[in-house]
Amino acid sequence: MYFANPWGLVGLVSLPIIVAIHLYHRRFPPLQVAGLHLWTQDVRKDSPGRKRESLPITRSLILELLAALLISLLLADPRFDNAESTPHLIVILDDSASMGARIDGKSSRDRAAEWIQQAKDSLGRTALYSVLTSGARPTLIAGPRCAWEDVEVALQKWQPQSPRHDFQPTWDLAAQLAGEAEGRMVFLTDRIPEEEISLPQRMETFALGRTSGNIGFTTARWLFDAETGEGTLFARVANFGTTDQEVQISGKSNNSSILTQSVPLAAQSEKSLEWTVPGRIAAD
Repeated sequence: MYFANPWGLVGLVSLPIIVAIHLYHRRFPPLQVAGLHLWTQDVRKDSPGRKRESLPITRSLILELLAALLISLLLADPRFDNAESTPHLIVILDDSASMGARIDGKSSRDRAAEWIQQAKDSLGRTALYSVLTSGARPTLIAGPRCAWEDVEVALQKWQPQSPRHDFQPTWDLAAQLAGEAEGRMVFLTDRIPEEEISLPQRMETFALGRTSGNIGFTTARWLFDAETGEGTLFARVANFGTTDQEVQISGKSNNSSILTQSVPLAAQSEKSLEWTVPGRIAAD
């Protein structure tokens, strides 16, 4: 059991206050009245002033204490919980480097973190989490069945940087963590898996990527000439977008710049480039 509003338990302070009121109540001086014969023989006579007497266990006292107790518990909103009813969210994060690509100032990695935050708000404070990142070897970065605080720390450290890989081993591990019918299994990626890939039946897939004209290296190769002590760097850069671009290419070794070049690149085209660099530096 837990209380959704623990501050409501402050109302329990009213219980000792009620008891104190019944212990120290106003005493009145005797008052002579006519028709005393109308009163019963069992007449209580209290001395003037306020003084503590033994607590009178009366129906009024019991009802007042019960009312204060019930009101406090209602304000605290008690809830009963058990392991079977606790929500369990298993999140599989695509750890591909493409998840870090920024479009309009936000990456798929950022949108995945926002998705998990929204899920946390809907699941409630008692939910448990298991968070995995895909890769050549699946990695459990939070959990299994951990609290939200552990998920926050894991998400802050998560920076996707893996090359393209098979998701199946990670999906299998997530299915084991989900159990037969207990956990909800969610896969957050930047693109919808290809149709020929068989997805787990219970897994929900959310593609958080955005369409963008991508520019990248399709080939990179370095050769070293032992006689001249120089290296030759070959690269091929492609523009997969629909507009012409001016690509800025730079290379560093140990924080030292070894090449800088601006390359105009037409839409849907690629260009081969070659640079001669000091062999020792290039080898670094």
